[in-house]
Amino acid sequence: MAEKLKIKFVPYEKFRRDGFKSFIKDLQERTIVLIDAKLSADEEAVIIKDTMKKISGKFTGIELNSLE
Repeated sequence: MAEKLKIKFVPYEKFRRDGFKSFIKDLQERTIVLIDAKLSADEEAVIIKDTMKKISGKFTGIELNSLE
């Protein structure tokens, strides 16, 4: 049976307070993380850098998008 895909909504204030590292486990468990603000280029760079450090054989990729 296929794993279920989950979606987690994170207020930007919580993202700023807790940092991205607190959400890496969610991403590893097939969870889409939605943040209610557009991230800065520096914030996106940290997410990509930290994610690349945690790559495993099951890693399917990371995608960053924003809506304006």
